[in-house]
Order: sequence, then C-alpha cells, then structure tokens
Amino acid sequence: MKRPMLAAALFLAAGIFFGRRFYPVIGLWPLCAVAIGAATALFAAKKLKLILMFPVLAVIGCLMVRGSITDDYGFLTETADSNSVIEISGVVEDVGLSSSGSYKAVIRVDEVLIEGRIHRARFNVQAYFDEGIRPEAGYRAQASGKLRSLRFQRNPGGYDEFTYLRSRKIQYAFHAESFTEEVQVFSISALLSRFSARCVNVLTRIMSEDASAVLSAMLLGDKSRLGDEIRETYQVAGVYHILAVSGLHVSIMALALTRLMKRLQVSPRLSGIICLTFLALYCVMTGASPSTVRAVIMSGIMVGGLMFHRGPDTLNSCACAAICLLIYEPLYLWDIGFQYSFSAVTGLAAGGPAVDRLFVWIGAKVLWIERLMSRSFIRANLPPTLAALIATLPVVVWHYHSISALAALANLIVIPTVALTVASGFAACLVGLFNTGLARMIGFVPKILAQFYAALCGWIEGISFSEVLTGKPNLPTIAAIGASLALIAWVMCWKDKDFKRRRGKRIIISCAAAVCVTVTVSAAIPKPLTVTLLDVGQGDCIVVSQGGKAFAIDGGGTDIDNLGKDTGYWTLLPYLASLGIERLDAAFVTHAHTDHAVGIIEAVSAGAVDRLILSASGAADEGIKNLLLEAAASADTEVAYITTGDRITFWDAVTIDCLYPSDYSVGEGNDASLALMARANSVSFMLAGDMEGHAEREVLAGYQHTLQADVLKLAHHGSRSSSSQGFLDAVLPEIALVSAGKNNMYGHPHPDVTGRLDAMSIPFYNTAELGAVMIIPNNGQYKIKYMAENADERTEQPIKIW
Repeated sequence: MKRPMLAAALFLAAGIFFGRRFYPVIGLWPLCAVAIGAATALFAAKKLKLILMFPVLAVIGCLMVRGSITDDYGFLTETADSNSVIEISGVVEDVGLSSSGSYKAVIRVDEVLIEGRIHRARFNVQAYFDEGIRPEAGYRAQASGKLRSLRFQRNPGGYDEFTYLRSRKIQYAFHAESFTEEVQVFSISALLSRFSARCVNVLTRIMSEDASAVLSAMLLGDKSRLGDEIRETYQVAGVYHILAVSGLHVSIMALALTRLMKRLQVSPRLSGIICLTFLALYCVMTGASPSTVRAVIMSGIMVGGLMFHRGPDTLNSCACAAICLLIYEPLYLWDIGFQYSFSAVTGLAAGGPAVDRLFVWIGAKVLWIERLMSRSFIRANLPPTLAALIATLPVVVWHYHSISALAALANLIVIPTVALTVASGFAACLVGLFNTGLARMIGFVPKILAQFYAALCGWIEGISFSEVLTGKPNLPTIAAIGASLALIAWVMCWKDKDFKRRRGKRIIISCAAAVCVTVTVSAAIPKPLTVTLLDVGQGDCIVVSQGGKAFAIDGGGTDIDNLGKDTGYWTLLPYLASLGIERLDAAFVTHAHTDHAVGIIEAVSAGAVDRLILSASGAADEGIKNLLLEAAASADTEVAYITTGDRITFWDAVTIDCLYPSDYSVGEGNDASLALMARANSVSFMLAGDMEGHAEREVLAGYQHTLQADVLKLAHHGSRSSSSQGFLDAVLPEIALVSAGKNNMYGHPHPDVTGRLDAMSIPFYNTAELGAVMIIPNNGQYKIKYMAENADERTEQPIKIW
C-alpha cells in the first residue's frame, strides 16, 4: 500500500465522528463491525498486515472524543451556571480582546475555592474581564467571579462555543468580577506572548490602524484588532485565509530561514534543527492553530526525510500531521482551520497536477487557453490556486454559506505577494524593537501591500455578483460532492495508457455530472415551511421561512448602544444566510423595546428587509421607533402600519392576523405590543409579543371564542404578569414556546406560569435550555426540532485511554 498513513487517518477520523454523533445512542459495535469489514476489504486488496490494526484506531478515536466532550470534575459541573461566586488561582495565558472591546485571557487553573473549601483541579477557563482590567500573560493570578458551562450551538448558522473552546483545551467560561496578579512565572509561551505584544506595538506605531491590524493578523496571529468590516471584505473577496497564520506563512518562514542557513553555509542537519526549532516557537507565539501545527509537523517530516535521504510524499505527510493533531485533540475534526488547511493541502497535492493536466487537454483544442498557459506565471500559479479553491469549496460553503465568485482572480493576484509582505513585515517588527524610524522605512512595503489588499478586496466587494449566497447544504450533499471531486482528481492523475484503458474520460464526465446533479437536486428540493423561535437570550425573534423566502417577527437585542454587534448581526442574519436567504420579505416589530427591536434595526440597516411593519398604535418608545424609521429611510425600506383586523398573507401559505392593539387601545409599554395570530399549513400560532394583563383582557373581550391555537408563544418571556389562566383557557394550546435568557435576572419563565402550563398538561419549550426551536407545520400536523438535540452529552464520566 503506497500511503498507509492516509488510510489510517481516515479510520481515526471516522471513529471520532462516530464517537461524537452516534456512540451514545447505538453503542460501539456498529463502528467495530464497519471498521473490521473495511479493513478486511483493504487487506484483501493490498495484502498489508498493518491494515488489520486500523479498526483499533477507529475505536481509539471514538473513545477519545468522548473524553474530550465530558467533564473531569463533578463539583465544577455542579457549580457552573449556579450564579455562585468562586475564586480561581492559576497562570494567565493567551491574552486578547473580546468582541465587546474588553480583555479576555485563558487561565490555566490549578486551585479553586468554592464555599470556603479549596479544591485541587487542573483545567483551563476562558476568562472575560470588565473594562479597565488588563491581565498580563505569564503571571500567576487570583480571580473571583462566576463559572459558566460552554454553550452548544444555540442557533442554526451560529457560533458553537463548546466545540471551539473545547478543541482549545478550555473547559469553562469565567466572568471575572475581581482580579489580582501575584508573581511572574517563567514560561516559553508567556515569553513569546510578550514578544508578540511588543511586535504589535511596533506595527501600531509605524503604520495606519487598518494596515497594522491586517499585518498583526498575518504575521502574529492577533486578529483581535480586525474590524468586522475588514473581515467581511476579505471573506467576500475569497482571501480571508491570508489573515490567519497558516501553512502558507509557515512555508514562507521555512523557505526564508533555509536560504539564510544555506548562505551562512550551515550544515543541512543543523539547518534543519534550527529551522524546526524556529517554526515550533513561531507556532506557539501565534497561538498554535491547527493549520499552523499541521504545517510545522509536515515541515518536520520533510526535514527529517531530507536528513535521511528520503523523498517527500505530501499526502502521507499530511496524513501523519492529521493523526498527530486528532490524537492530541479529537474535536479538531470540527474546526474550520483544520478542515480548510488539510483540504487545501490535499487539493494542492492531488488536485494541482490534475488541474494542470486538464488545462493541457483543453489547450490542445482551444488556442487562447494554450497561449494563456504558455505564460510561466500563469502555468505556475493558476492550476494550484484553482485546485486549492475547489478542494476547500465544500468547507467554505459549509461554514460560511456563500461562495466568492472572484476568489480565483483575487488569490492569483494576492498569493504571490504574501511572501514579500510577511518577510518585510517581520523585518520591520524586529528593527522596530530598536529603531522606530528605520522600521517605518522598512514597513513602507508591507503597509503599501496591506493598502493594496484592502483596495482590491473593496473593489471585488463592490461587484454585485462577487458573493453567491448558497445556504448551508446537508452533510450527504457535501460528502457526495467531495467524493466526486476526489475521484475526478484521482482519475486525472492516471498515466495515459491507464486512462485510455480504464475509460478515464467517461469516469470524469460521470463524476462531473454527479456533482452537477447533486448540487441541482439539493438546490431544487424546496425547504419546508418552518417557524423558528431563535435563541436571542432575553428577547424575542421569530423567523418564518419557506424555500428561499422568509419574514421575521422581532429581532431580539440587548443594548441600543451596541448597534451593529447585537442579535441582528450575530443571530438573525447568520440564520438567514444558513438558509440561503439574503433579504426578509418583511420584518414585524411588535413594540419598540430593545429586546425586540434592535435586531430588526440592524437587519434593516444592512439592507436585508423589504418591508418594515409596525403597530399603528401611537404608544411607543420614541427613541427606538425613530431609530427604526431612520434605518428604513436610509435603506429605502418600505414602512407599513397594522392594527386590529388587518391581515397580511405571505406566499399563499401563511396568514398573519393582527388581534391587538386597536386604534382605541390605551396600553403603554408592554401592553402596546402587537398580538398576532399566524396560520401556516393549517397550524395556528398565537404570538403574544410582550402583552400583559391589560392587553390580554382586551384581546379576550374581542376574541374570546376564536383565540384557540395549536402553538402559543408565551407573552413577555413567561412573565408572571402575563399568560393568565383565563387567557390560557381561551387559547388552549397543545404546546407553548418560551423565549428567555439562560439564568436571567427576572426569573423567566415564572413558576406561576409554568405551574399553570403543567396543570393543563401543556409542554413548553424554552430557548434558554434548548436553543432555537423549529416547528415544521404540515397539513395540520407539525414536527418540533431544537438545537439541544445536537448538543453533546456532558454528564457522563470521561473515558480514559491511557
């Protein structure tokens, strides 16, 4: 077998995937059966005894991932989310900025004080600090605050905090209320972190804010200063990967250092040791992301091979790196950096020659293609660029739900200049530690290149077709496309005689057709009508979608001063993107309170709403209402008003009837909230907004005998002042929905309300516990799904392998 490590990596990855998704439900035996069957078939074909050990790798992967997602200390599990204040003691590592602008840091804890009792425990927390507190890496410190469990992915298209931080060996989040640094502790990582901070300060002094932020990300892995606008611009252009320290940067460093050692006439072995030591330190300094570690491991394998006069094998080296990373942390399998890096390397190694050969074939029949490929720059850069883009396409679509139409052009222009940017940028950083004036002269080159990247990405972003929204495809679609592309690359690399004998053209055409059919069928299958109660914390946000269309009722929100970084930006728009929906047909705002309106203000400001629908009642928070109207005017969004008796129909499938308030209603505050009755596929939804006692009584007076609904969205997040017994008796729902924040200070939903629901045998679904709740109505029946169904089980004891 030519590449046994590749097969071994696949068995290990399959075991990890099975262990997280299926093992708790169906046990270990199906994995053993499938792995043994696959290994037996491979052994029969290749006659390599090592293959018979591969099922063991699958079982090890399964058991190791269970250890990664379970908690080691039961007393911490009980303490987390209890709102009790504890004290932790440990070493501060990896200091950065949070999205709110305050500092955050990883603390390696070794001692915990809970209710006067000291516990010895070794674990890591992601600590968040109040404004004004600035921790320093490498110091032993004490902090008091509240421990919080990591949150699973709360909404479709949203951030999976649990998977991301657990893959970084971080077990809990910690909100520090007080912080005291004690003594400085020597460590290589802390030393490198301080050196990185000094380099960032140099870049800040010698160039503009945007240029220094881009260079800090490219050179040092510090993306905390990158604004959302910069991130989005680079992502739309398809070159966001250059802002993350990855294999590209490591290879540039390795090449530069190797050439320097050669000029200094250092022996090959010593040169290799120096190079690997430098790369390992650089990897630690920049955060040791999976892509960087992968590149360092592959570089080590290559250098080791050269020392022992062994030729390099990129795919085998790549597989070795994957095995090392997955054994260290199985959850890396779900990390976008891991997936993107290994997809790109595989594409370059396997797909690069295939694309090059394809251009040769086409060039033999199309003259202008032959002339284009005759240029050395194009021949050297275009095939590998396309191969890497095609290989990473499934990863990009899966995580970002969009495709950059001009990514090939942007990468063809940008990638050849990255080496110069990195080399000159580092030179400026090093010189700037001693002489700012000289550093400013050297930094002129990377500054100009950073400005060029910004101009190029901005130009691409301004083109209407530069970004194609795809939505998030299902896993079978991604798997089918990936398998087809891999088969095409494999066939394209056959020798000419094998290609003709095995009818390679037919195989390629069949695979290409399979990709086209898979994509077409996936896009053509209509997405069902779905009513989704998004988890926006202590707020409301309901999205009704069908196919490629949607409308929203409220958008959540936390802070009117946080516009642009609130629930509209982080929750509502990403959810629409995951559906492949760019604009809402309409957005209702039940009433002008922050926890309902801010997300809609952000969506309207982003140009993602066709029509804004408000209550015709004059009772409203004028400040928030004015912000809504100003956003609508700026985005040229139509504004409409509704009152009691109005009906709006969407797509001939959904009707919205306004039950309250009328022109004569005198309710204020929450009692000015819209109350809507929605009907979708013969399933009725009573959407009560935030109305309280006065509004409920008025609705009962007008609709006493027509309020019955299948689903009730509890008013005011399950507040005691709403959902009276009389109102529940009139609605008589089969289920109730609650939109509330976890451990909210108001105690929502109130025990009186949940007690009434329990007495009536009405089950309720709370976003605080379940994340987003999706209801799929169909001919009077409905299915219920919620995000917690896919969350990891974290209550069982971890399984230790060694």
